[in-house]
Amino acid sequence: MSDETPRVLGPSWILGRTLRGLDSRTTRTLLRATLAATAGAVSVADAERLESQPDPTIFALTHHGAFEALIAPCALLALRPARPPRF
Repeated sequence: MSDETPRVLGPSWILGRTLRGLDSRTTRTLLRATLAATAGAVSVADAERLESQPDPTIFALTHHGAFEALIAPCALLALRPARPPRF
């Protein structure tokens, strides 16, 4: 675990993100709208490490509610757009 500040996936971050690798304009729009609607409530610790993981990678996520079940896949998709998660 690093000592750096968690990356906040707020409106300014997601709207400025290129999202290369996502071919569908609808997917990019829905992803941006979903993360922008959180108004910065989502933060990811060690985001650089998450982005640099080689494929295939298994992410074990625990959800404490419906909000996290929706937002966690969005965060993974935004951080790794060229490598969309499979469920």
